[in-house]
Amino acid sequence: MEQKTTLSPLIYMAFAMALIILIGIVTLRKPEYTFAISTSETHALVMEDQNSLSPAESRAIAEARTGGFRFIDLRNAYDFHQGTVAGALNLPTHSLLLPKAFDQLRSMDEEGATLVLFGHGGAAANGPWMVLRQLGFARVKVLEGGYSAYQAMLKDSGGTQEFVPAEMARYSYQDVVDSLISAAGQAVPADREKVPEKVVPVKKARSSAVEGGC
Repeated sequence: MEQKTTLSPLIYMAFAMALIILIGIVTLRKPEYTFAISTSETHALVMEDQNSLSPAESRAIAEARTGGFRFIDLRNAYDFHQGTVAGALNLPTHSLLLPKAFDQLRSMDEEGATLVLFGHGGAAANGPWMVLRQLGFARVKVLEGGYSAYQAMLKDSGGTQEFVPAEMARYSYQDVVDSLISAAGQAVPADREKVPEKVVPVKKARSSAVEGGC
């Protein structure tokens, strides 16, 4: 009588593990980003005093349109369109490591530009600054106090970049149209100059009930 041989469950388990490891090796991909400096080197960079620009320094650079600096606005697109540093590029924080945004940053870095990061407040750019430095970007700074400090500096110094709150019209389009009409040598229609009289509703006196009624 023939004797049946059975394989131990451990053999099946070992075979399965070997197959999983083999699949992992075959499908293993090289990391998309690698750190260029160590944690200790990053800590040493944090302690340096040359990692930031004051609002006044940033304003002077932005108004001079110096090609050696590129301002990177880390806020969302809505806040960016409400007001930003002149010439700034809008790359929200969550998009920095996406291929399109990262390629833009790498291209500017290869051209020798210094990247100046800023968000709403002073701490908003610290994390992105550290990540970019660890990835090998040698010329990265942050705007001290963020855009809120920059905006306050402009207001205090009578800057030309006036902040317009959300939901507030930047221009009076009626005034723009009237100025164009006047420039063309035509008279502004009289009905535009009249202020409509305010109508005040008058409440009628309530009549008394008719005698003999129910």
